[in-house]
Amino acid sequence: MLAYRLIRDTLYRHALASVSTLGLLASSRALQAGIPLLFASLVSQFDSHDTTDIVFWLLAGYVLASLSVVVTDEVRQILFLPLIQRVQRQFMAQALAALHAKTNGFHSRHASPKLTQMLTRAAWSLESLSSVGLFNLLPNALYCLIAAIILGWSQGLAFFAILVVTLAVYVRFTMHIADTQKNLYAQRIQADNQVHAMIGDSLANHEIVQQFENTESESLRLLSRQHSLHQHWRAQQQHLSRSKIIQSLIVHSGLGLMLFLTVRDMQNGHASVADLVMVNMYMLQVFAPLQAVGLLYTAFIQAKTDIQNLEVLELEPPDPEAEAPAPSRSISIEHVSVYSEEGESLLKDVTLDVTTGSTVAIVGQSGAGKSVLMKVLAGVIHPAEGRLCYDGNPVHANGRMRQTLYLSQRTGIFNDTLEYNIRFASPLCSDAELADALSACRVDSVIAQHDAGLQTLCGEAGERLSGGERQRVALARAWLTTKPVLILDEATSQLDRINESTILKRFLARPQGETRFIITHRLDSIRNADWIVLMEKGSVAAQGTHSHLLNHSPLYRQLLDAASTPSQPNDSEDEH
Repeated sequence: MLAYRLIRDTLYRHALASVSTLGLLASSRALQAGIPLLFASLVSQFDSHDTTDIVFWLLAGYVLASLSVVVTDEVRQILFLPLIQRVQRQFMAQALAALHAKTNGFHSRHASPKLTQMLTRAAWSLESLSSVGLFNLLPNALYCLIAAIILGWSQGLAFFAILVVTLAVYVRFTMHIADTQKNLYAQRIQADNQVHAMIGDSLANHEIVQQFENTESESLRLLSRQHSLHQHWRAQQQHLSRSKIIQSLIVHSGLGLMLFLTVRDMQNGHASVADLVMVNMYMLQVFAPLQAVGLLYTAFIQAKTDIQNLEVLELEPPDPEAEAPAPSRSISIEHVSVYSEEGESLLKDVTLDVTTGSTVAIVGQSGAGKSVLMKVLAGVIHPAEGRLCYDGNPVHANGRMRQTLYLSQRTGIFNDTLEYNIRFASPLCSDAELADALSACRVDSVIAQHDAGLQTLCGEAGERLSGGERQRVALARAWLTTKPVLILDEATSQLDRINESTILKRFLARPQGETRFIITHRLDSIRNADWIVLMEKGSVAAQGTHSHLLNHSPLYRQLLDAASTPSQPNDSEDEH
């Protein structure tokens, strides 16, 4: 798994820091184990009325040992923190890259706020998983073993047996409650994810909420999900509180029994006050942290659950595939079929041959399968049947994605500046190349309207720009790419006809060799396309040139007439 592999690799690569951290940990526990012995020896000196200087040396040793435990623990934390931070950074970066590699179907099933919560929660859980497991559970187990050996050697096997049995019962019960806590925590996190997904969905549709003046419905929807979250939260806390009481009962039973035996030995003259002090100190150093270990183990299990919940999404980077060469002669779609998760047919046995360097228009009524076909061609959707070939050679989805730029109505504007959004396609492009993109896609007029120019902030999802401005920014970004296949899927739907015509002409005039696929409902803008494909109900109904379809396809004539009807909605670009 990604998280555990990163932890392992980081510890191996930074062996010196790892060994130093573990060395400090061992030193800290050794010093801690000697503190009760030092203090008991100090008490025994007073018990024997010895006034020599050894008392002061023992006192100094006790103070220095106690201080050294604190210092070594803090230095260990300082050394370990950069390691776990490095793991967190690598985990976040690789997990995000893996999420970006997922298909549209994956992202349609997982809301972005939910994925964000899962990713950040898993990243922070790495620290808990590492520090709790490496620096709390294992060290405390080691210290308990050392204490048991010392008590058995100094006080008798009965003390050793009591400590071991108490620890065994405590650990067994803690593991039992941790399993239950794991299930309760998973239910609570699922409910928490639903709350965040609902908030994200509501804020994404804030305009709809405002227009219909119905914040009450959204508040009720949120309250319903919060109520479910709080129910799971209470159930988890109630179980945890009951478990802590039982854990405390186990711990104090062992402590009380050992103190009873020590007091009895003192009454019989077989033990001294120093023995009572030593036993009590060991029990406090063992059982006081042990009660916290129960909570730490629960936190350990919860952290592990957070990481597993994310890694269930299979975030391992995909295996690298052979780089697909750019198509030089033809792009072929052979008997491709696509089905929805419910089994509905989205594409049915589609076959299409396209000569590279040509302009192909994909037309049809809404729901005819145009976008699905283009997403298959772009490697965004994986077909259930059929294959896609470049120059007769099959090419995988990743290879198609590397060679294809797919631009849809969803402009994908980042909450950053205009320059960042446009340069995103080619961060190192020259100022001349950037200026050419701005001019070709009519973004220069957008810049002129804003005092900040290219440094104008676009807002979340480009909310500070109009729909037409967002599309022009997205087109300018596409202009800077050099991929051999370009797909414009209603990428000009919010532009007025003049801007759309001007921009499309500039795209069509780009250097020869680029293969262009255009989806649009404005059929007058694609009359001069080299080839037109008419889709109907997921199949290719007809294909040919504009004049051919006009003479042989009633459906094409019907779509053309509908597109030119005056009653069509106004296509002018929306105002900002």
